Amino acid sequence: MAYQSEYALENEVLQQLEDLNDERINIHNIESEINEYLKELGALKHV
Repeated sequence: MAYQSEYALENEVLQQLEDLNDERINIHNIESEINEYLKELGALKHV
């Protein structure tokens, strides 16, 4: 029985790590979008 719960715990940890990695990718994408937006704003200011 202990093996099953250890296995379940390992799966839970792996799932959470995957979710965290997805969050990191989302944050990176948002940062990229913000940087693009700021570049566009900067270009407009100099016109």
